[in-house]
Amino acid sequence: MAAQELLQALQEIENMMGRVRGGQHWGPRVIDLDLLTLGDELIDQDGLTVPHPGIALRNFVLLPLREVAPQLVIPGLGPLADIVINHDEPRIERIA
Repeated sequence: MAAQELLQALQEIENMMGRVRGGQHWGPRVIDLDLLTLGDELIDQDGLTVPHPGIALRNFVLLPLREVAPQLVIPGLGPLADIVINHDEPRIERIA
C-alpha cells in the first residue's frame, strides 16, 4: 500500500472510532493513529512526513517501539536502539 493510501486508511479507522478533527492541538482524542515509518522511505509531502517528525522525541512512541522492533532502523535517524531517550519527556509505565 502506498503511503497516502495507508494514511487515508488510518484516518478512516480514526473516523469510524469517533475521532473528531479540528479540536485542540495535542488535546484529548478518542484515538490517534500515526504512520511512524514505512520501510526505508523518506517522505515529505503536504500532510504526510515519514518517518514521523516526533518519533525520536516522544517516550510514549519510542519506548513501546523499542519493545516491538528493537532492530528497527529509522531512515534519516539510524538504529532505533541508538536514539537517546528524552529524559525531559515524561516516562511511561507498562500496565498489566
